[in-house]
Amino acid sequence: RCAYGHEHGLLSSRFFRPFVPRERDWLAGQFRCSDGSQRTVRFGFAPSPEWIPVLPNGQEHSGWKPIVDALTQSNRLLNERKIRLIILHIPAKMTVMGEHVEFDGWSKQQGVPRATRVPTPFSMATHLAELCDRLGVSFIDATVPLTAHSKNGELVYFPSDTHLAPAGHSVISRLVVEAISAGSDSVEKE
Repeated sequence: RCAYGHEHGLLSSRFFRPFVPRERDWLAGQFRCSDGSQRTVRFGFAPSPEWIPVLPNGQEHSGWKPIVDALTQSNRLLNERKIRLIILHIPAKMTVMGEHVEFDGWSKQQGVPRATRVPTPFSMATHLAELCDRLGVSFIDATVPLTAHSKNGELVYFPSDTHLAPAGHSVISRLVVEAISAGSDSVEKE
């Protein structure tokens, strides 16, 4: 059989798949960097009800209770061992960078930038902050600092995927060091 026959279909399929036209499955736009250059930034998804732990009608997302239970149990176990728990919330790329991107025509047809973030009262960060307050756990919300750096033209997430870029890691590391230092000070004062 030829190379495109049944026996070799898998290999040829993997090789030629990148060249086959397909429906686009990401949102994208231009981000202006602090040096004046522009980069195309991709987003896998826009905000949706799946991002909301407790809906406006009071209905909980099915994943919220397991989070509450896990954090409650973890905090109890760590407290028994006199270990401090710090919860760090790193928001979705769209939440941080969506407001600072000029979306392309295809993305606009999908309804973006209709909303690039969940309204604050319903956000994961708000619910985590309330839970951490109730448990007496330190909470770091990286949304505001990451957004500020993004607004200043820093690529805090990589342009083509959802992971933090070096600039984002720098922001996070400073936040963590500050939280640990603040906790060390309070422990020393007790």
